[in-house]
Amino acid sequence: MEKDQISLALALEDFLPVVLFALGLFFVARMIAAQNKTAGNLAYTGGVLITLGGVFKVFWKVIQAVGGGDIFWLNDSLFVLMSAGFVCSAWALWRSSKPNSVVAVWLAPLILIAVFWTIAAYFGFVRSSRVWFFVLLGATTVFNIWLCGQLIFRSAKNGLWFAAALFATNIICAVLLSRMSDQTITLQWIKQIINTISQGAFALAAWFLYTKSTRLN
Repeated sequence: MEKDQISLALALEDFLPVVLFALGLFFVARMIAAQNKTAGNLAYTGGVLITLGGVFKVFWKVIQAVGGGDIFWLNDSLFVLMSAGFVCSAWALWRSSKPNSVVAVWLAPLILIAVFWTIAAYFGFVRSSRVWFFVLLGATTVFNIWLCGQLIFRSAKNGLWFAAALFATNIICAVLLSRMSDQTITLQWIKQIINTISQGAFALAAWFLYTKSTRLN
């Protein structure tokens, strides 16, 4: 997306899916924390990282829309933070139903994040290659799918088929958006509307699953 293609309205609308997804991640983290406090803390950390990545990206868009300078780290931080956040959230959900210590919950995701960031840093700073972006994008995609896959399984297990369908919608929309072009303002609006619906579906599904889990506990 080029600087002259970003309108202020488009940039400001992008706050909505970020807020919706943050709300969904909050419900997921609360559900995890109700089962396991240590895993819950990891999930909250993941949610914060993912949300910060989205917020920084939106601020970059707003600055571009009003004619400001290209603050590259606001743009590049999206997948730096989201890759780490999804690793934390997906791992926390997987460990939430198991006996856990702080080491068992935190060690593996921290190692994975260090590996992804080290590889990305090598390609970004040493090789000056865009491969760093695809490394972090790949990590984000894989752990996002793992997170949603676990949420779909839990929803189905609890008879929440509508919630399972909403989580599946979130994954399908993510794949669809990755294949869509954004070369015109119209396409950008279409992508953001789809993204807003997708994150709204995630937030609603997470609320359904959280409330059902709370009643069971």
